[in-house]
Amino acid sequence: MKRFAAMALAATLILCIFVSCEKKATVDGAEVITNDAGQQYAVATKEDGGVIRDNNGDVVILATDEDGQAVTNDKGENETENAELKNALVIGNLIEFDRYYIELPEGWSNNGSFSDMIFRNDSTGDQIWVIERAETSVATAMDQYDMLRAGVLTNFPDAVTEDFPVEINGETCAYSSVYVPVDSEGTPSYLGETHIANGGYCYTFRVTSKRDVTADIDDIINIISTIKFK
Repeated sequence: MKRFAAMALAATLILCIFVSCEKKATVDGAEVITNDAGQQYAVATKEDGGVIRDNNGDVVILATDEDGQAVTNDKGENETENAELKNALVIGNLIEFDRYYIELPEGWSNNGSFSDMIFRNDSTGDQIWVIERAETSVATAMDQYDMLRAGVLTNFPDAVTEDFPVEINGETCAYSSVYVPVDSEGTPSYLGETHIANGGYCYTFRVTSKRDVTADIDDIINIISTIKFK
């Protein structure tokens, strides 16, 4: 548990938990948001609105007692601790997980679990899956996708493929896709993937849609490229 100056108490406290918010409470005059799972957090922010983080880049939250009241030390300073992220934190357009942050632009919403995040374009239905896997290499993930795409090409000879480099977190990664004009359901289908390794994890970014997103893929890649690892 770490102690921060009392200015954290007077600063605005903001937090949106991944799931939608139900009700609001207060801790010493600061707003606390309760999510659908009944979890409550109060994220400390600076006077300029920036979120307070420790030296590891983790979000700092106010410590509270069993009655939901802020805990202070003998100097009257707020006791604080790092948030153990059971759900994604949504602060403005920044979505934060325990190992990375990613920006979500206007017109997109989020859904999924803590391990697999799904972003959805509210207008087109395009989806970006962020899949985090331990003990899986980028080479293995690419091989798995290549096998999947090969199967698609076998079943749908008119499918169109595309391969090109993209930059994610300062690294050049390979992006591969396949588009089927008419799939087994009689509708268009698009599936693309790129992968990056960080901190012992393989991150797969999977793009899916019921339309050809080739013309808009640069915009989608720009969303993926906002990822920042802690």
